[in-house]
Amino acid sequence: MMLSWVAVWIVAVQPIIIIEAALNSRVVRTKYGEISGVIVTLERNLEGVEVFRGVPYASPPVGSLRFMPPVNGALWQGVKIADKFSPVCPQKLPNLTSEMPKGRVEYLKRLLPYLSNQSEDCLYLNIYAPVQACEEEAGAVAKKKNRSSRNLPTAIAKESAEKRLASIAIAEQGLVRTYR
Repeated sequence: MMLSWVAVWIVAVQPIIIIEAALNSRVVRTKYGEISGVIVTLERNLEGVEVFRGVPYASPPVGSLRFMPPVNGALWQGVKIADKFSPVCPQKLPNLTSEMPKGRVEYLKRLLPYLSNQSEDCLYLNIYAPVQACEEEAGAVAKKKNRSSRNLPTAIAKESAEKRLASIAIAEQGLVRTYR
């Protein structure tokens, strides 16, 4: 399987707070099966983000697959609920020290809980796509189901320390820019 690299720019003037995450994402068909994620609603009238967390893209690299190139994953039946982050690949976590700059310490304190769940079974994607709004009805924006997002920017981050941190930052900031 060949993955394209997507450069992601995160612009943070002030932190943007996630005010709601609800299981009301559309169902998307992948070559392995169907998935449904969450719609994340952001403050300051920013458009929501459709998030699919922990989507497997290969078989777990354990046993005879350890230290081998990724092998296509197993198919699944029904709709897989993709609402939780998967484990990150095993890695040494940084120790917080008083010599570190204060900003780095705060950044690591916020992110270390996400890195504490580690496993060799770590070949997953977190996929972020803009929620596609259609017409306004009675003052609320209705969300259109199963509309193609082919021309809209989407961020996909493979699981690793740096990519996982980037995907978390995207979800928290709500501002995603992609370039091909």
